[in-house]
Amino acid sequence: MSRSETLVVSHRLPADEKVLACLGRIALLHGQLDNQLRMVIKDFTGVSKEEALDATLREGSRRLRERVLKLAKARLGDGAAYVKLQSLLHRAARVTDKRNELFHSVWGTELDGEPMVRNDDHKFVVAPTAAELTGIGDALETILDELIAARDWGFLRTALAVRPAR
Repeated sequence: MSRSETLVVSHRLPADEKVLACLGRIALLHGQLDNQLRMVIKDFTGVSKEEALDATLREGSRRLRERVLKLAKARLGDGAAYVKLQSLLHRAARVTDKRNELFHSVWGTELDGEPMVRNDDHKFVVAPTAAELTGIGDALETILDELIAARDWGFLRTALAVRPAR
């Protein structure tokens, strides 16, 4: 029997305030990333912010990325701007997968106090540290900043100015 099969884990939140703060940062940054994806949809379609928000209400990250790529392909073709956006969205998907692993797993604490997370194999493993969680948050923030820059003054703004909405 492996160590994880013999663990007794109580379903308690991690006691480390830094870990909890890092998880909160990840949650908020991920919400901001989804909002930026909604604004990219607004940019591609020419609708108002409110219309874009209403049209994408309750859509998850995967669906938002799919809509953005579909609109980008139709509007931009297969050029450099599309490939850059595609790359950015694939990076966003990878960090969203990490976020989902964290937020859709059961967190607990081993009886001796070590924080644990139940993985996809239904086994409890040692929970990520604050430093590891900070890295995930930093990756999210970098992608968010790159998407904002692309919309505000970067490659998306330039590409959309060359190919205005019909």
